[in-house]
Amino acid sequence: MSAARTTRAKKAKKATRYATNWASTTLPIGLGAMAMVVGIWLLVIPFPKAMAATRAYDAAIGCPHRAPSGEAASDEAGPSEAEFTEAASDDCLRGVDATVQRSWTRGSRPVRHYLEFRREDGTRQELRLDRGTHADAPPAGAQVRLVSWRGEVRHINYPVAGTRDTGGTIRTLFTDANPRTAHALPLAWGLGLAFGGPALLWFGCLARRYAPDNPPRDVLLPGTLPPTVLVLVAVSTGAIAMQGDPVADTLQQVGIIVLGGLLLAPLLTWYAAPRRRTAGRRKGQLLSG
Repeated sequence: MSAARTTRAKKAKKATRYATNWASTTLPIGLGAMAMVVGIWLLVIPFPKAMAATRAYDAAIGCPHRAPSGEAASDEAGPSEAEFTEAASDDCLRGVDATVQRSWTRGSRPVRHYLEFRREDGTRQELRLDRGTHADAPPAGAQVRLVSWRGEVRHINYPVAGTRDTGGTIRTLFTDANPRTAHALPLAWGLGLAFGGPALLWFGCLARRYAPDNPPRDVLLPGTLPPTVLVLVAVSTGAIAMQGDPVADTLQQVGIIVLGGLLLAPLLTWYAAPRRRTAGRRKGQLLSG
């Protein structure tokens, strides 16, 4: 019975070690590797596409007007039907007059702002506003112009005084489909995963080094400081990029944070290493005494 009990105990201990290795080593290492791959992919593929869309949007011009039906398609009358269709499918801006019906908000964190419009053909449309420009929303009854690009309403133009006076100042209100801030999401997630992935890998490698023979509390503090700083860098850079600021300003702030992390991690490691050794010697002296 004693031998059988010993065998079962060994099997149970082996199963416990396997579970510990999977949860504390294999899982974070795999997740860290996946996070790095996804982060690099976001920075290499979707982010440049978003930047290219921003440049195309800024360079877009108004779509050519269609010639009235029954009018000969000549150079003086305007573009032909084929030319109009080709231009309309290109990166041009198409505007339509509308009237603001009502405005409302949804949610609390973050608050989402909406406007409902009635187009000149009588149809109604609801649009969510960009969080950076919702404070300048026109009041109900204001005459506006909805400007579409690539099949979506990107911004709203309206006079400051809410009139149709073409001599007044025109204000632009962006929707949540604003191409100028489309880079924020892939850049934020790309930076966060690119820095957070190595942190998970680091933690997993530390756990694999010390497990299963040693409990997690035996992991040295200096070894955990660099990945902890990486996590802080990942969260900070992701939060900054999510604001949708110009890319140059965002990268400048990210560079400062990364440089601070590169200086902070070795400094904290150097500071904690001798104190960890001193604490270990005192613990050994107490146990031996």
